[in-house]
Amino acid sequence: MDTYLEEIERIRRKLNEVVKEYHGDLLHPIVLQVSQQLDRCIVTYHSKQLQ
Repeated sequence: MDTYLEEIERIRRKLNEVVKEYHGDLLHPIVLQVSQQLDRCIVTYHSKQLQ
């Protein structure tokens, strides 16, 4: 489970960097892409917890 948490944290940091890079534009396609990647990783983590 630690692997999932580390991946979530890595993507979260990447998302923060991308948001800064695009001056807070939360609708920029790259920002949305990373955000969706983070969402998928969180859902996977929670799914594994329920098993």
